[in-house]
Amino acid sequence: MNKLTKKQENFCVEYLETGNATEAAERSYSVKNRQTANAVGAENLAKPSIRAYLDRIAKSAVIVIYELSQSAINEAVRLSASKDILDRAGYRVQEKSAETNNNIIVTIDPIIASKNGIDVNRK
Repeated sequence: MNKLTKKQENFCVEYLETGNATEAAERSYSVKNRQTANAVGAENLAKPSIRAYLDRIAKSAVIVIYELSQSAINEAVRLSASKDILDRAGYRVQEKSAETNNNIIVTIDPIIASKNGIDVNRK
């Protein structure tokens, strides 16, 4: 696997921070034109070395989030980590509101559910 250049590493850091390849390219490569930044971002995300780097970081993050959801001393941290896990699995957490009588309701995206063999019509 090819080693990342300094700009590619910066791109990865910016991409993980923003979740936006175009913005990460603008910041990392000093690209001023939005279309060029979009092309650079898409090109970078297609590179196997960058994908591998992002995958390694993602695996580490998943482990940390799971550990926090299980063992964090602070209840708010455990709740936040659990919500993050649900969100990444395709479940949507609706925050407290007057309509829900201050209960948290979890729903699932039907497309993600079908890909994972989950029957969303089940009560």
